[in-house]
Amino acid sequence: MSPERLPLAFGLVIAAVCWFAFFGVVQDYIAGDPLIQADLRVISFLQTLREPAFNQVMLFLTYLVKWQMIM
Repeated sequence: MSPERLPLAFGLVIAAVCWFAFFGVVQDYIAGDPLIQADLRVISFLQTLREPAFNQVMLFLTYLVKWQMIM
């Protein structure tokens, strides 16, 4: 393989890996994988906690892990 085509080949390999990972998640979702079901339960639980005070705590935690805030 010529050196000029190496970035293209690398990009295609990365794209293929992402493609397979995406469709793996889709397959798990369609099949009703237990991990997906647990994730949906956690999301539903967190949505029941939506109150202004809880939103402020979550917003603070979001800002806390931003790299701009760390620098």
